Order: sequence, then C-alpha cells, then structure tokens
Amino acid sequence: MTACESSEAFLHEVCIMQNQGEHRQAIVIAQAVIKTMIPAISRSDDSDGFLGGQIEMAIEVLEHSAKQLPTKEQQSLLSYLIKEVLSGHLEGGG
Repeated sequence: MTACESSEAFLHEVCIMQNQGEHRQAIVIAQAVIKTMIPAISRSDDSDGFLGGQIEMAIEVLEHSAKQLPTKEQQSLLSYLIKEVLSGHLEGGG
C-alpha cells in the first residue's frame, strides 16, 4: 500500500470516527496525514491534485473536529498548529 492509499484509508476511518463523536482521535490521525503528505507532495507530481486533496481533507477534519472540542482544547490545538507552522515542519518545499 502506498502512502497515498494509506492516507486515503486513514481519512476514510477519520470520517467514521467523526460520525461516532471521536473527535480527538480524528484530529490525531488528520495531523499524521498532514505531516506525511506535505513532504510527499514536495517529491511528487501532484498535477492530478490527489495529494493536495488529501491534505485539504485532513485540514477540513481538523477544522470540523476542533469545533467539537472544549475551548481549552481548541486553544491547545491552535497553539500546537501555530508552533508547527513556525517551526517549518509543515513546509513542503523541496
């Protein structure tokens, strides 16, 4: 199974988790997909938009599930995401 196929399978499971109210677990998996797919997109031909679509879907999962968390957890997630962006871990350049 390729990274693309794996991320697609994980995102399918995340949708099931969200429907079951398991938002914290969905967030963890979405974060893992993003961290995996960003480096992959910098080394791949994404002219069909598949990899970018996987990243976009994972971000949508974060957005939807974060809204279901208590405010304090939302703030922790936001702090984590800001730290990740500022650290350069989410840059896909290559």
